[in-house]
Amino acid sequence: MFLSKKNKGFTYIELLISLSIMAIISFIVLSAVGNARDKNYESGIKTKFASLKVQAERYYSKHNEFSGICVALENVGGFGGISGPGLLKDISSDNRIDSNKINVENGLRGQWNTVTCHAKEDAWAVELPLEESSETVSSMYCADSTGIFVQQGGVTLGVNDSSCLN
Repeated sequence: MFLSKKNKGFTYIELLISLSIMAIISFIVLSAVGNARDKNYESGIKTKFASLKVQAERYYSKHNEFSGICVALENVGGFGGISGPGLLKDISSDNRIDSNKINVENGLRGQWNTVTCHAKEDAWAVELPLEESSETVSSMYCADSTGIFVQQGGVTLGVNDSSCLN
């Protein structure tokens, strides 16, 4: 008669293989979650920029110019009696970088760590730094009155610029 030895547990090799497979699966899942979070953030910024365009058009229909739009967007939640922080403050506070600075003066150039809004009588532009922006390499979202919404490397708004494509 043959005596069989019954295994009571896993060998070290089986445990190592199982742990390796679990580590690979968890890496894949965490990568997917990180990508989804980034896409959600980008989608939120696009929604706020679309809202900014609508509010700018409402401002223009009331004042027949865009000149004061940046200050209005900084100080109020919207137009028509909406209260709360201004849309520019809301956009800058949602940002993942360490700064929530806002520049609404046409005479100042945009910066890597600042939400910048410039407006003239007939045009406006807003630019927002992204999470990966730094003093050496900046990455920005920019939207303007022509309907442009782009992600660009580098600060795009120079002194008195009111267009993302300069």
